[in-house]
Amino acid sequence: NFKKKFLAVVNQDGNALQYASEEFKCDEDIVLAAVKTNDSALQHASQELKIDITILSTAVKQNLLAIKFIPKNLRQKLL
Repeated sequence: NFKKKFLAVVNQDGNALQYASEEFKCDEDIVLAAVKTNDSALQHASQELKIDITILSTAVKQNLLAIKFIPKNLRQKLL
């Protein structure tokens, strides 16, 4: 199905998330895979997933500079 294909794409290039449908930007599996390969993919995630601690911690583990995409009130939980 298309989700599996797009998951394979973001596993190669997380920034592909910027071209995803809103449905995929809200999909935890897809967003998590995207931030694992490119922390800046976080900026393209849905608002709901931009505050998901699992997604955020994955992005920060990938690159500490991802902290700039994280709301200030959540940063202390991750550091």
